[in-house]
Amino acid sequence: MVLRFAFGLLVLLLFVACSGWLFWRSLKKNDDPARVVFYWVLTALLLGGGFFGIYKLSKDGTPEGKFSGLVLGGISTLAAARRRTPRRSIPSPNRATSKAATWRPFAKSARNLRSSQPT
Repeated sequence: MVLRFAFGLLVLLLFVACSGWLFWRSLKKNDDPARVVFYWVLTALLLGGGFFGIYKLSKDGTPEGKFSGLVLGGISTLAAARRRTPRRSIPSPNRATSKAATWRPFAKSARNLRSSQPT
């Protein structure tokens, strides 16, 4: 029993040490470490609140509680995914400088299609 507890404690300490090292390394390599820490805290609060809300809704065991826990889980998952998605704008296909408008390996450009049609 003591050996099992010691092994579990060793695994936990190893996990915490490796996680701390990875967090520290990503903070040192980032341009804005305060923003990264803010987003880590925001993600932890979002996930913690989601787990707590799901537990509170579905602990009674009724079908309504389980369904509402499922819905809350989906909403919190979408919120976490939205938070982690990079905010890049989609390039306009009308701009000549956008990669979407210039790189089409299997299609002719719209300008070439219009010029090749008989008038």
